[in-house]
Formats: sequence, structure tokens, C-alpha cells
Amino acid sequence: MNKKVKKLWVKALRSGKYKQGIGNLRCGDEFCCLGVLCDLHRKLVRKKSVDIWGVSCSAHGYSYYNEDCSLPKLVTEWAGLTGKPNPCINGISLIRYNDKMNYNFNKIADLIEENL
Repeated sequence: MNKKVKKLWVKALRSGKYKQGIGNLRCGDEFCCLGVLCDLHRKLVRKKSVDIWGVSCSAHGYSYYNEDCSLPKLVTEWAGLTGKPNPCINGISLIRYNDKMNYNFNKIADLIEENL
């Protein structure tokens, strides 16, 4: 993983600026851990020129580059996670840590920092 992007992602997860959610990259003002990475991409690469968050098929979810649950290819390449739309740590996807195992953003940041 790109070290600069990893540092920014871990910092964003620990910042308290993102409210944690499940089920989508973003749902209203809540984000999953992968949604935070997408939002960093939006802020740093897109520079807010266009709000690329689109409405997803779920009632309140948003997609990012037409993905609502996985990282778009553009984001995986930017982050140095090429070929990993659902990054795994210890054989478990970050989505599962976020959605099913109830890891908070601080715990997920620890995992990313130590393993990616």
C-alpha cells in the first residue's frame, strides 16, 4: 500500500470526523472504513471539483464511481491496493471487520497500520 495514503487513511479513521456506518461505502453521513478511503480520494484527487458520490441502489446509500460496497479500481490504484477491491487482513476483509465484527475505526486503523 502507498505509505502516504495509508498514513492519511489511518489518520482520517482516528480523527473522529467520520461517523461509522455499515452496509455501504457511505450512507447519509455515515461511512464504512472503505468509504473513508473513497472520501479521501475525493478530497485529495478530485479536489471537491465534482461531488462524485452518486445515489446507490439502496435507500440511503451512496456509490463512489459506481461502487457502493467495494473500492472502485481508481481508488485501489491510487492507494496502492491494486487488485484488492476488498482488502483483507489475516484472511478477513476490512468490510467484515467494519460490518460484522463491529470493530470501531480506531481498531480498524490499528489493523491497517500494522498489516497493510
